[in-house]
Amino acid sequence: MLQLMTATPERWASQVKKARQAGVLENIEDVPYEAVRDLVVNRKLKMAASTSQHAAIELDVFEDLLEVIAQRAWCWLHADEASGGFITSDHPVCLFSNVPPKGLQALATE
Repeated sequence: MLQLMTATPERWASQVKKARQAGVLENIEDVPYEAVRDLVVNRKLKMAASTSQHAAIELDVFEDLLEVIAQRAWCWLHADEASGGFITSDHPVCLFSNVPPKGLQALATE
């Protein structure tokens, strides 16, 4: 995310502006874009979030995601045994084989 947020000076300025409008950066001075970008590119900046913070971020997007999923025109396809279990799609969501796994893969799914 930091790579994307600092991809251009304009994008970074937009991110800082949004954070300031949200009240997140109160009493914090701006850091020059070049300094922030250097930290990100050279992996000198580490971010940490608690499990609760991470869950809150995910829950914020869940409602929007659910709305988009509900608007899709779903179609269920099941491969015929004679097809070799092959189905193709321009927009797959999830594909499962109708052939039971063997070996270590079978143990991992049990």
